[in-house]
Amino acid sequence: AAAPPAAPPKAAAPPASAPSPRITPPARPSRADDEAPIAFQVVLPGGGQRKARVRPADSVADAVSRLVSLVAPAPVDLTGRLTHWYRAAQDGRLVPGDAAVRDLDPARPLELVLVPNDVVRLEVIADGARFQSMVALATPSRMLVAHLCAWLGLPGDGWALRCGRALGPNEVLAEVAPRPGDTLIVERRG
Repeated sequence: AAAPPAAPPKAAAPPASAPSPRITPPARPSRADDEAPIAFQVVLPGGGQRKARVRPADSVADAVSRLVSLVAPAPVDLTGRLTHWYRAAQDGRLVPGDAAVRDLDPARPLELVLVPNDVVRLEVIADGARFQSMVALATPSRMLVAHLCAWLGLPGDGWALRCGRALGPNEVLAEVAPRPGDTLIVERRG
């Protein structure tokens, strides 16, 4: 029987003064106190409560969207259609979705308030197209944008909604309370 092949010679260890052959990842930037997540007591519709941490630089609408994935179910009917969405409130007053989380008082509960997903007929303008359509008021604008881009074949990304003012991706049209006939613009941002 043949002898097993000899093991390859071991490489010599680098001298102690030589740099390590390992790649050192870049140092993470230090986080300012303002960037540390803020803990809130979140009050759900129906009275349940959960603790949750949200990023201070996020808009309130972005924080609400994250909270839906963490502590509150997406409100849908048996067909999977969105029936409501949430807005944030403190002391019973709705907080604008474009406000920063850092402007809220973490000592006070953050309430998630259900907003019905009613529809209104709006004039829609998008990349040269102009038409009237029923549009949901409590669907996050990023979802409406995704639908409009696919349906109208809008090229690329970076599209967003404007209805009286620019809407963030997680804001809902109920924020600006459009009336029938108001204009919804799909615009490129960038």
